[in-house]
Amino acid sequence: MTIFEKEIPSSFDAVQFTVDEIDVVLGEIIPAIPTHIFFKIDFILRELLNNAVEHGNHFQVDKRVHCRIDYSDHQLTLQVSDEGEGFSVTDDTLSTYDTDDTDILLRDRNRGYPLLLEMAKTVVVIGSKVLVTIDLIER
Repeated sequence: MTIFEKEIPSSFDAVQFTVDEIDVVLGEIIPAIPTHIFFKIDFILRELLNNAVEHGNHFQVDKRVHCRIDYSDHQLTLQVSDEGEGFSVTDDTLSTYDTDDTDILLRDRNRGYPLLLEMAKTVVVIGSKVLVTIDLIER
């Protein structure tokens, strides 16, 4: 079941407003989300939307970012797409990522995709669309 769907302009302000809006919707529809899972959802949403704004649409406010959230069987599926050229994920994307290396974890750039893989159940990239599945209960 789709619980949220919206197109936003390519700005960080629009991302902030949208994530706040989604937080309210989630609280109304699924009120018992554990705090640590809610943190994951919030982090992943911000990462996906900010990347679409910055890397996909290059802050061009006339270009839109589409966000859709589906809820089914104690899982959320987040779908974010932009009007950019898209990207592909290869094994090289993860070759230098080590979750025990604090220098990598604390750097400002190039840590989003590996962190998504750590936090989500699944991450699928198809061109300029990213689909992320998050379990709402520990299994």
